[in-house]
Amino acid sequence: MNNRLFIGFTLVALITANNVYQNRDSYSGNAVYTGYGFSFPYTENMNIFEMGIPEFGPEPSEFGGTLIAMTPSIDENFREIVVEWRTIQETPSIEEMMDLYLNNLATSSDVNFTDSIGPRHIQKGEYTIAYWIMNGNQRGLEFIVVHGIWVEPWESLRSNRVYIVGIITPPIDYTPDILDEMFRDFIETFKSPV
Repeated sequence: MNNRLFIGFTLVALITANNVYQNRDSYSGNAVYTGYGFSFPYTENMNIFEMGIPEFGPEPSEFGGTLIAMTPSIDENFREIVVEWRTIQETPSIEEMMDLYLNNLATSSDVNFTDSIGPRHIQKGEYTIAYWIMNGNQRGLEFIVVHGIWVEPWESLRSNRVYIVGIITPPIDYTPDILDEMFRDFIETFKSPV
């Protein structure tokens, strides 16, 4: 994933929020994202950005990519959802993969993560999802984030699809318990028929 782009989107959104307070009442409608073998509902005012990842090219594909859904301004309802997916042959340790992901994110984008809670685990069907909740700071901007990871077999390709899903919010009015519940609710609605 282009970590600078990911954090750049977050940075732009957080800066915008300090200057613009709008769209307070436009969060009631829902839409459903469908593409690249997965789907999830999101509030219809979110902006959607899709991009490739270095291993699979500049454009997203069935084999790998990144999706960011972000509200246009930051208030008590601000949310950013990040979904990264990639296809791999091996069956990795999800804890090791998350360590690598977070280390790459931190070193390429000046993010400092603190107060990590986890790993916590939830079951989604036959898959175990590991997730971590932590505070983040990038150049003085504070946020709270939950990152989860799981692996699904892609039997027709004799491969695996790895998902890394994150939800980012400002720390205002959000606590680890609220983010935990938000993540569990999101995972319940996330569909992947691989």
